[in-house]
Amino acid sequence: MDDTGIKREPVIRISSDRMEAFIMLPTVEEEYHYTVDEVLEAVNRNGVIYGINCETISDMVEKRLMGREVLFAKGKPAVDGADGYFDFYFDSDLNHRPTVKSDGSVDYWSVHSVEVVKKGQTIANYCEPVAGEDGIDVLGRVITAKKGKGLPPLVGRGFDKSVDGLTYTAAIDGKIERHKNRIIILPILEINGDVDVGTGNIDFVGDVVIHGSVKTGARIRAAKSITIDGVCEGCVLEAGNDLILRNGMIGMGKARIIVKGNLFAKFMEYTDVEVDGFVEADSAINCNVVSNDKVIFNGGHASIVGGKVYGCAGIEVQNLGNDAFIKTEVHVGVHKKIKIKIAELEKLVDQKQMLLNNINLGIKQIEQMMGSAADGMNLEEKKLALVRAKIEKTAELTEDKEELERLEGIVERSTGATVQVLEHVYPNVEVCINNSKLVTKEKFDKIEFKEQDKAVVMLSMK
Repeated sequence: MDDTGIKREPVIRISSDRMEAFIMLPTVEEEYHYTVDEVLEAVNRNGVIYGINCETISDMVEKRLMGREVLFAKGKPAVDGADGYFDFYFDSDLNHRPTVKSDGSVDYWSVHSVEVVKKGQTIANYCEPVAGEDGIDVLGRVITAKKGKGLPPLVGRGFDKSVDGLTYTAAIDGKIERHKNRIIILPILEINGDVDVGTGNIDFVGDVVIHGSVKTGARIRAAKSITIDGVCEGCVLEAGNDLILRNGMIGMGKARIIVKGNLFAKFMEYTDVEVDGFVEADSAINCNVVSNDKVIFNGGHASIVGGKVYGCAGIEVQNLGNDAFIKTEVHVGVHKKIKIKIAELEKLVDQKQMLLNNINLGIKQIEQMMGSAADGMNLEEKKLALVRAKIEKTAELTEDKEELERLEGIVERSTGATVQVLEHVYPNVEVCINNSKLVTKEKFDKIEFKEQDKAVVMLSMK
């Protein structure tokens, strides 16, 4: 206080985050003055030591800016670092299902299950982390910045890495796959023309892409997927993964398709088909189709006409049969062949397990005898023979158990399977669900076939 009772102490306020400091000079009579030193002493007493703008303080004193707050100090905010990341130059989010166009038709060219790269092509760049920069508040306290974290290098095979570890390039032509930070480039066989008897049969360990057609008599076998752009005729196709027929199959009663994955086809005619996964197509005419998953014919006016179609997990089709009343059979649920195979495998697994138990017992008995027997060499040979038999039978048992588990999975998927007809079902269509059967006598629209009380019933879907 001065002699007149007027308080001249400058008022300092610090923001809650301590990043700004404000000062207010109380109003005093004309004869009283603040000095820069007085203000700075007040600032110091309040602990403000960083980011002080002395010019602002001088300006306040000189112009007698009193009765209002003025920002006079600012801290330096921390700048967080950035984590390292990869830029990938290939499509790893592949479209494994065809898209439905606005007119209801299905675009099988939209199915993209293979991404191909060329040798020397850049497949990824690594952007290194940014360290970040610490900040400081007006009280001089350090604000620690978040440090950028690095990523481990990509692992896998089929590519090269630059010396600085930042650029990755394909070492071979092939199909590229990405699983998190693992990149694998596998061989791919790409044929720009047709495949026929003159070209020769194809048996390839990777993926096969054919941009032409496949003629009658040709045989294509791939350990991975097969993609064919042109029309297939009376040929044999075996795929260890998916099979994509962008323009369908004219089988002429000579074609056979075996697929371990899923099948996508524009159409199929007079073809035998075995698929472990699901089947999605526009039409099947006089085909024998077996799918251990679902069969879907739902694009535009998709239809199943003639032949026999089995879909373990169900069938969804626009039209079933036709107005010529051609005999058409569809079957969902557990196929009798699967039931027979499961029973055979269960019996076989029990027999092999019993045999394996006897082998283990024999090995144990020989080991006990070897300690006291004189003819140790002969016992050693017998033990070695039993150990070899054990290894062989164990492998066989494991394989049988895996197959049994796969078949039991099919049975599980078949639970509650139905046949859904989204447009028309015609007369002379035989619908089988498990062991129940129904033959249509007239035309129906929008019908779902279900099993109730061991009989096939029709329910309206309108």
